[in-house]
Amino acid sequence: MRVASRRRRDGFPARRQCAALPDGARRKKLTQALRWALQWGDQAEWLAQVAEEHGFTPKALRDRPDLPEHLESVWRAFWSLTGDRQLGAYGGCGRIPFVAMDRYAERFRSGDIDDFERFETLIRRMDEAYLGWVEEQHEDEKRKKDR
Repeated sequence: MRVASRRRRDGFPARRQCAALPDGARRKKLTQALRWALQWGDQAEWLAQVAEEHGFTPKALRDRPDLPEHLESVWRAFWSLTGDRQLGAYGGCGRIPFVAMDRYAERFRSGDIDDFERFETLIRRMDEAYLGWVEEQHEDEKRKKDR
């Protein structure tokens, strides 16, 4: 088992340490929930209805990751901040700007630098997953047009 520790950008150890994780374990709850929401979120209500009417749970609904309560504020922040992206002239989607995250954190979160660094890291990971999904969708559409 390893203990995951963080270092701040200035090179000093963070005040808090992550809990011990088994070797190979990663914390991907937010990105897993995001990928599920992007793929199935608009159909979640229908999937639940199918489960209720037919007495079985569709695989997509069984695979839905649980979002721990302590990450719900980050989830809400991501969806608020995603509207602050710059869009490219050719339909490209940019990253969530640092300034938007900083302003959001200043208004809604504590002023602790360690808390902000954790917040920024989580939002950036979600942002990378989101942009990866957008790129996959773009490539899929491009392949369909080329057929």
